[in-house]
Amino acid sequence: MASTLDLPLLDLSGDRDPATITNIQKALLRYGAIRLWAPSLKGAHFLELQQNAREFFQLPVDVKAETKGYTGFDSELIRGDTPIPKESVYFFRASDLQGNPPPSSLRDSVIVVHETLPELTYWHKKWKLMKDTIFSAISNDILDSSIPLTGTLQLDQESFGINFYDPKQLDNKIIEYNPPHMDTGTLVVLIRDDNAHDGLEIADLRSTDKLGSKEVGQEATFVPVPANPDEVIVLVGTRLQRLLGRDKVRACVHRVQGPSTDRRYMEEVRLSFTIACAASPPPGTQPSSS
Repeated sequence: MASTLDLPLLDLSGDRDPATITNIQKALLRYGAIRLWAPSLKGAHFLELQQNAREFFQLPVDVKAETKGYTGFDSELIRGDTPIPKESVYFFRASDLQGNPPPSSLRDSVIVVHETLPELTYWHKKWKLMKDTIFSAISNDILDSSIPLTGTLQLDQESFGINFYDPKQLDNKIIEYNPPHMDTGTLVVLIRDDNAHDGLEIADLRSTDKLGSKEVGQEATFVPVPANPDEVIVLVGTRLQRLLGRDKVRACVHRVQGPSTDRRYMEEVRLSFTIACAASPPPGTQPSSS
């Protein structure tokens, strides 16, 4: 087993000492990723959401296709040319703001109106309580930047995605659930199951001088990233790199390894949940989340 990547942890609840700030600065340049202490995103409701998502993706294709925001197996592309062997369903994208038709169990576990904040869905409420703090901590406190990362319609646009990978659907020639890529937007918050090793790997950007995700993917050293209870992974997107500069932060190049061919009928399906901030997929393609 290859060594795993121990990214620094950002805890929004307390003060950060100089050593922690330095470690986060280095990680944002070397990997474009950090860990975030976020138990509110992985509570009991998250377990319910996982169960409803598993049930949704086992439905017949024609039923899933009725759900606005659903993308079928192999229908999303990396860099506009490589199909991703997954299924996904997205909520709150600009084209999907009218809500999602059945099945109601999955829709209701995402779009739950909060009693005291009826204008917000459950997931928007959870995220909004920490969103401004995260961007302020990364931009102002850690990277010493005065460039606003929120406050406009484009920067404040977010989507919530659920990604489903079934090892039994993989062609024998496919070794990756998701090839090396960068996400668009400012940040992607990746919420994973607590399975310690689910295939996520992040490129060490110091191991290559290449800049494009395809070239980085061919040359860089990739390191597995374990999932930990009460934590999520924050991935830097290409928009944040453009806004703050490559001398402060690098867009994360990451991939998801699939199980070996001799284990595909023994492995569990993989689910991941993403909050994509200010993402802007190229025309004619779908966003590529992990």
